[in-house]
Amino acid sequence: MGRIGLDSNVFLCVLLPGATKTGRENIDGSERVLKSLGGTNEGITSSIVLAEIAWAFLREGKGGPEMEGAREVIEGMEGLEINPVDPDIAWRAGKLRGRHYEKESPISYQDTVYLATSLREKVDALYTTDPHLLELEEEEIPIVEPKDFNEQRAGKRS
Repeated sequence: MGRIGLDSNVFLCVLLPGATKTGRENIDGSERVLKSLGGTNEGITSSIVLAEIAWAFLREGKGGPEMEGAREVIEGMEGLEINPVDPDIAWRAGKLRGRHYEKESPISYQDTVYLATSLREKVDALYTTDPHLLELEEEEIPIVEPKDFNEQRAGKRS
């Protein structure tokens, strides 16, 4: 079984595709990624995913039952491990932001929390549609778009 890191936008592609700025290929890829959890793969994400999902639903005017339903889907997802932001993750995320921050392309704290969580949990790859993460050349794990998800290779490094 592979261990794959998941940024919030992978969930948003499936739960609220209209809120994403990505193409159909990444939406379809995100569906494949999430369907693989509990079977072929174990998903790893940060608890900050819930804050980002709640904000996206509110921003799109879809608070209430739709938003609460999304939380239930995420928290009840088989094969998904939601890690808290503990002091070690927070510290590592701050250091990663310092290392990768550029004024022209600022990486967010949330993105570095997903990266720090994925690094600590030793995932095989981090899936995201975020251009700030995708442009990083993190040596320890590949950072890839969901459209490139291949179930047979998800748990293997190239």
